[in-house]
Amino acid sequence: MAVSRRGFAAEALFELGGVRVLCARLDAEPDRVAALAAWLSPDELERAGRCHFERDRSRFIVARAFLRELLGECLGVAPDAVELASGDCGKPLLGGAQRNSGWQFNHSRSEGLG
Repeated sequence: MAVSRRGFAAEALFELGGVRVLCARLDAEPDRVAALAAWLSPDELERAGRCHFERDRSRFIVARAFLRELLGECLGVAPDAVELASGDCGKPLLGGAQRNSGWQFNHSRSEGLG
């Protein structure tokens, strides 16, 4: 089933017992990437800036913005209000006041899919 959220084209691959698995295309036009970058924290932007290739930088930004969009829906906040922190080995997790929200997530990227 195709799902569209604020311009993201995502495919719902699996949903069972509160678990959702979505797949989204991460390639986007430069102006779209620039708009989505506004949702990211300074730490996320710094991490994106460390990518050697522009393609990888753009995909990181789109993937992180999509994650923020989904988490924002769950938490009832705007994507740029999602508080992300880093856990062991850099794994993202909810931080600040949202840490105790009860929401758990994981994400991964491979080439142009997230």
